Amino acid sequence: MSLSPFSYTQKARKKGKELGGPWRAPMRPRGSAPGQQAAERLYMTHGKAAQDPEHHRVSECVCLRLAKKFEQSRNRPKDTRGKTLPIPQSIVSVYSHIRQLLEDSRVIVVQTALALVPVNNTTVSAWYVLFHLLSPYSQDSM
Repeated sequence: MSLSPFSYTQKARKKGKELGGPWRAPMRPRGSAPGQQAAERLYMTHGKAAQDPEHHRVSECVCLRLAKKFEQSRNRPKDTRGKTLPIPQSIVSVYSHIRQLLEDSRVIVVQTALALVPVNNTTVSAWYVLFHLLSPYSQDSM
């Protein structure tokens, strides 16, 4: 019996496909880059693309008003366990409720062209950071 180590041969490589290792199945080409779908899902709300509040004047006004209201934690809504929500999540929660009330009101839909764009935690968090850094009100609290 030979004591030399046994070496496995590489499988024959097919053209256009790379093998992951001697026992792995060939890597199939993927439709998108890794993490691309996850990044796209961050900016989706109920199947619609979420937008930055600052791109829509009325939506930004609503978010500004809510941000100023929720600066104190006692004004923020609470989750199911009774914990106070963070400011961006509070804004999204109340904003979504306001948006739903506007969409459900026939009088407002028929008589005005008022519409609020869909937002989510990612877009509001990014907007809130910029708002907080650029706001003259945030300088007073420091």
